[in-house]
Amino acid sequence: MRAPALAIIAALLGSRALAAAAAPAAAASAADAGPAVGGPAVLSALHDEVVRSFTAYHAAPENPAYFLSGFITEESRFSVRASFGGVEEVSRSAERSLDLDVRVGTPELDNTHRGEGDDDGFGRVPLGDDPLAIRTDVWLGVERKYRDAVDRYIKVVADRAVKVKEEDTSADFCPAPVETWSEPAGRVDFDEKAWTEKTSRVSLLFRKYGGVLECTATFVALGRAKYFSSSEGSSVSQYLPLLEFRTWAWSSRSIASTRRGPRRGCLPRSACWRTRRRWGGPWRR
Repeated sequence: MRAPALAIIAALLGSRALAAAAAPAAAASAADAGPAVGGPAVLSALHDEVVRSFTAYHAAPENPAYFLSGFITEESRFSVRASFGGVEEVSRSAERSLDLDVRVGTPELDNTHRGEGDDDGFGRVPLGDDPLAIRTDVWLGVERKYRDAVDRYIKVVADRAVKVKEEDTSADFCPAPVETWSEPAGRVDFDEKAWTEKTSRVSLLFRKYGGVLECTATFVALGRAKYFSSSEGSSVSQYLPLLEFRTWAWSSRSIASTRRGPRRGCLPRSACWRTRRRWGGPWRR
């Protein structure tokens, strides 16, 4: 499998194709526009609802919240997969997930004591820039998380009253410095048609090797944005574009080596490359 691996490296990296595709285009047409993610409207809506909700639950007469944070992750993805020269799948997807942290009690003892708060805190947030739609889902999530936090805190206090004193007396929460950071959102610009054809051509290279039983070539363009806001005043947005190309092949020699056991270096062979670039920043592996 060494020969096809070298051929694929030459086909992909000889012209620095990934490097050119990863760089932001000066002017991309709508047809060539890659996955895009939302902008400052998402962070603004998250921050406004975190502040409003915390003000309300912090003023609760019983079991007030002393900390609240919200974390939204947005992903927009395009991918194409080919095998032996034929395109098997072209897919597009977009989603936003929400993670909330609500603390009831005190930093020394709260609802997360000894893992009591380690549950699935994820939900969904609608796509688009409608602040009312985003804030509604955040509000509903905070409402559910607060009620759950109160129930857990009551259980923590009750358990502590009847159990032996714990050896670990460390606090359940440590305040952090306020952080503010904002990166402009954008899109990964690339030629969708050209990369679909390139993925097909790369997978076609395996046809000339009779021992190859299965192979895939996959191209992925991913735009990911993260938004964070807390009751302490932190407000952060980060944009993380990603381009990835990888190949995989399974040969008759690999099957034979699996049956015999891993002797004399006869292991399944594959080739995989992953290239990432921060928007306007340095290369990262």
